[in-house]
Parts: sequence; structure tokens; C-alpha cells
Amino acid sequence: MGHKTRHAFGKLPRPLRVHMELARPAGVPIVWSHVLAAWGLCNGVVVPTLLIVLAAMTLIWLGGAYLNDAMDAPIDGKRLRARPIVHEEISVFSVYVLGSAFIGVGLFLMWPEGWGAFGMSALLAALAVGYNVSHLRFKWSPLILGGCRAMIYLTVAIAATRRVDTHLLAWAMALLAFETGRAFVCNTADRNWLRRALPAVLMFIPALAFIFPLQNPTRWLLTGVFGIWTLAGLITFFTPRFNNPRAGRTILT
Repeated sequence: MGHKTRHAFGKLPRPLRVHMELARPAGVPIVWSHVLAAWGLCNGVVVPTLLIVLAAMTLIWLGGAYLNDAMDAPIDGKRLRARPIVHEEISVFSVYVLGSAFIGVGLFLMWPEGWGAFGMSALLAALAVGYNVSHLRFKWSPLILGGCRAMIYLTVAIAATRRVDTHLLAWAMALLAFETGRAFVCNTADRNWLRRALPAVLMFIPALAFIFPLQNPTRWLLTGVFGIWTLAGLITFFTPRFNNPRAGRTILT
């Protein structure tokens, strides 16, 4: 990923480019989409709370992205990856401080939203750090990444309504399944394609949440669109004829 990101931000001034590479801004809209989707599912109405949660989740994401580079620096150095720390454009200590500060400010923003919302956001931050620590060492780390995505839904629900109903919980679990399967498919280095493809079954679990109740034709349409989109991503990722893992990863993300 390093050389691609460096090429994308290559024309920016050096200090800005370094921080853009560390922040991985392409992931921020995904975080926002999770927040907005969860807000809609729980019928949130207090706009200032929504803005606070959006800011807090973004900061926790940025903190996790910075800490990911800091924790991966020794391995990135061995692999000669084109990352800012490896190129000595910023110190690993500075990245640790900035990443921790982003997470700290994000948690601070959630403090006025109550103990429940603060606790959920703290658990989200802990999962993000846990993923950074384990993703190169623990083969089940995609499950932690899926937990991070699901925890965004739960945090939003607690902040918006002070509770998590079964409908939103079902969607959070569906997101956990999808993201876990996607991460296994896209990020696992196992050369056995079958062992990489089997977790893809998890990615179709959200279709169950789309399709019920069966009498609703709109849900059938959404299920079909979701299924075709996911299948297209998997075919692009795995089929030798296309042989374009980067495009497949983009579709699935």
C-alpha cells in the first residue's frame, strides 16, 4: 500500500504528505457511512450529538491509523515498505504521540454523551489498538477488525437513544460478519485460495438482514443489489481471467 499512497499524495508539501499517508483518509468516508447508517437505524434526532459522534469516530479512526504505522514500523522496515517512518520523515515516537492524542480527543468528545457512549467508544478504541497489535501475528485478527466496525453501530445507538434495540444489534452483527469475511479474503496472506475464499460466505450474511420481512419487494431489490455487488468484487478478486485483487478489494470495501 505504501508506494501507491505515496504516489497519490506525491505533489503535496512534504509535511502534509506525510500526515496524509499516515492518516489513510480513504477510510474516513467508510467510518462516516457507518455512523450515518447506524444513526438512521436508531432514528437519531439530535443533530449536535450526531456531529459529535462523527468527529469522535473520525478521530479514533485517525488515531488507529497512526498507531498502525507506528506498531508496524519494525516489520515495514524489514520489508522496505515506502512508509513515512521507514523513510525517516517522522519519528516513531511522534507517530505514537499523535495517534494516542487523536484517540484521546475522540474519547474526550464522547465523555459528555454519557457513561454508556463513552464506554462503547473506549471499547472501540481498545479494539482498534488490539487489531494494530495483532494483525500481523494473529490469524483471527480480521474478527477484531469486524468488531471495530460493529462497535461503531453500538456506540452511535447508545449516544443517540441510550439503548441498543434488537434491530440495530442484528445489523451490527451483520456488519461484523461482512467485515470479518472481507478482511479474511483481502488481507490474509494464505496462498491457498480455498482457505481465503471460504470466509467469503460471511460476507453474504447481511443479505439476511436485507431480505426480511419477505413481503417487502424493496428489500428483495436491495438484497439482489448487495449480492451482485459482493459477488462482482469476489469474482474480480479471485478469478484468474480478471486477476485484479486491487479492484476487487476496492469493490468489496
